[in-house]
Amino acid sequence: MAAGNLITSVLMSPWRCVAQGNFTTIPIANIRVASKKLIYEEMATRRVNQNGLIRWKDQSLFLSQSLIGWDVGLKSTENGLIEVWFAQLLLGHIEP
Repeated sequence: MAAGNLITSVLMSPWRCVAQGNFTTIPIANIRVASKKLIYEEMATRRVNQNGLIRWKDQSLFLSQSLIGWDVGLKSTENGLIEVWFAQLLLGHIEP
C-alpha cells in the first residue's frame, strides 16, 4: 500500500516555525511523557512506525523518520481538518 499525503501547515523545521510565529502551543498539563509514549488527553493517538508512517482511516500517512517509535496526537478541528501534534508542536493537518 502506498503512503498517503499529509497536508501540513508547517513545512519547515520547528525552530524556523518559532522564528516565523507559526508555533502553536497546547497546555502542558494535557500531555504526559512516559519513555517514548506521549499521552494526549482528549486526542486520538497513533504510534509512528519504523518507516515514519501513521495509520489513519485505512491510509498510511508519512510524518517523519525522526519520530519513529513516538506517539502523535490527532485532534479534529471545526473546519473538518485533523490536527497532528507531537507534544506541544502542531506538525500539520490531515485533510480528510
